[in-house]
Amino acid sequence: MYELPENFDENQLVGYYLGEVGIGAFTTNLRFAKPQTTAGSSSTINICIKGNATYFCGERLGKCEAENPRSMTALVDLLMADIDSVQRVKKASLKILFKHGEYILFDGDSSPDYESYLIQISGGEIIVV
Repeated sequence: MYELPENFDENQLVGYYLGEVGIGAFTTNLRFAKPQTTAGSSSTINICIKGNATYFCGERLGKCEAENPRSMTALVDLLMADIDSVQRVKKASLKILFKHGEYILFDGDSSPDYESYLIQISGGEIIVV
């Protein structure tokens, strides 16, 4: 629906790991955390998938479809995976690459009428794509 903001820094996601996958009827929430080295609050990133995504995990390449919540269950296999790099793809899609070659591609370019995903970093501003 919207493009990623020009000033969005993809590198701020590097170093987080996937700590939680929450699957709902038409929404899947991914909660990423940074390893905590001292006492206090931890830094988190929440990505809410409202559209479609593609993933690669192990030897599987698959598609997660918002209208089919069971297709999102494959993302559970990525729990505890560390983000190695993040790439902006086209104007609205985002690809998160993990340390062992897995990835999730959030497709923000295929649905001009609906939100595809939302990103919130450490409880701050919500970016809607």
